[in-house]
Amino acid sequence: MKLHPMVISILDSRYEFIIEQGEKKLPKKFVFYICKYSSTKEIMVRTVAITDPSITVYGLSMNSSENFVNKTLIDMGFTYQEYSGRSPSYIKDRFDFTINDTVMHFYFYSGDN
Repeated sequence: MKLHPMVISILDSRYEFIIEQGEKKLPKKFVFYICKYSSTKEIMVRTVAITDPSITVYGLSMNSSENFVNKTLIDMGFTYQEYSGRSPSYIKDRFDFTINDTVMHFYFYSGDN
């Protein structure tokens, strides 16, 4: 993955990269952060990707049923958004949450994005 020079990618310290043929690869289970510099030069988390089913957010994990995910997030004030060919997203304010049985993604939007 090639990232913009103002973008920083960080693997959570609980996980280690796998080195194959001299290249770093993500482990099967991980928490990965993509950060960027804001216009004020602060580092801001922009995206979080989680593939470790032991991690829960809002009481949800990748093992949660679709109905439980939907009910939990709708009850929290998220809006359901369906996309063709993608897992549905739940949106609230400047936050976009996507969950399926292989990954949880969080996207944070600021006025800087």
